Amino acid sequence: MEITSSIPDASDLLPSREDEKSLTDPKPWHRLVREKISKEAYRYISPQTYSQIDEFRWNVEKKLVDDSEKLSDRHPEAFVKQILDDDELTMQGLAILAAYIRRTKGLDNIFVCKSLEAFQKKLDEIGRLEGNIRLSMVLTDWPEVQDEHDKKDGEYGADITHKLAVCIEKTGSQVKIVILDPMSAHEDDISPVKVLSTAKDLKYVDIEGVDYLLWYIYHSSLDMKNTSVYFSTIRRQRTYTGCETFAFNDAIAFQRNPRFFDHIRTKKLRITEGEAELKLYKIESLPPAFMRGAQSLRLLKEYVEEREKSQDPETLQNIATLKRKVETHLVEVDGKLQNHSNNQKSIKFHLIAANSLGMISTEELQKIIKETLLTTPRLALANGPQTLSDLHLCKPKISIEEIDEPPLLKA
Repeated sequence: MEITSSIPDASDLLPSREDEKSLTDPKPWHRLVREKISKEAYRYISPQTYSQIDEFRWNVEKKLVDDSEKLSDRHPEAFVKQILDDDELTMQGLAILAAYIRRTKGLDNIFVCKSLEAFQKKLDEIGRLEGNIRLSMVLTDWPEVQDEHDKKDGEYGADITHKLAVCIEKTGSQVKIVILDPMSAHEDDISPVKVLSTAKDLKYVDIEGVDYLLWYIYHSSLDMKNTSVYFSTIRRQRTYTGCETFAFNDAIAFQRNPRFFDHIRTKKLRITEGEAELKLYKIESLPPAFMRGAQSLRLLKEYVEEREKSQDPETLQNIATLKRKVETHLVEVDGKLQNHSNNQKSIKFHLIAANSLGMISTEELQKIIKETLLTTPRLALANGPQTLSDLHLCKPKISIEEIDEPPLLKA
């Protein structure tokens, strides 16, 4: 593949001393950031070869680390570390992205949960609200304390763990919750015993992944008789970076698709383990907008071929858009093409957070973060038994049964 542009050192896309004037600029902060990383600047990260993309990402991340001291001249050092953990974005950094997306895309119901307790608190709030609502949350599937900063502010940390989107639609008393993990979850990974057990009984039990999310859902104040829970089994992410980019893309796509539940193909499952039982919807196919970052071209090829057989004009138009979006981000690696749409979007997110730190006052950033970051004090688990109970020693066989319910696939 011919290389048509050189790779910059990223300094022209990141905040500089000259950006101090932005503190007095009357333009909204998101306009200032957008102008700094304009479309003209993005030509540097147009896909050429993987080495170019990787080099540009390295330049951006190195510049973030090198500029930490300069950023600390503008903001308290502790505040900078709350946004950037070296070159990684923390949950506060993701909250800046959520605020940016809200303003630039006109989507008000996108949030970031700093802890799973904050996620559960939002579920409780949704249960109390009257009327209809649709919202998206970016969160982690792991609630453990990660560092001293989290212990000090009394919350679980999620800065170095997997991120995903959970989307919710409430219509009257009916609530639908969608767990969109780009790494996918499988029904045989779900333990009804763990999901339905009390915190006391889980004191010595290893629980992880989707079970954590389901535990907080089923132990919220939602009426589970009127709540349907969906989980995706499509593995769109193949690498170990960029999960937050998938999460934000999913959050945006859900908000833009009011007919999401008409456009997915599902199977209703009854999962039993001993006397414990869960009824969940397994998502086997997502709308095209959720597939743009998929990192398996084989998966994308099969997805497109299946839908090109449709006679529905809307479906065909959506598939044509998906093909066009993917083709613009194909990169040749070792003689094979790869879809680097998600990789490139991840670079953009780093640039947004870095420029926000470099161009906006601490007070303004604190307001921006507070607007989108859901927090709640850490809840101590009840004192559990001092030895393993029979519940933990016994491992009932998990049984999975499909419940006959005709699937829908419209787009």
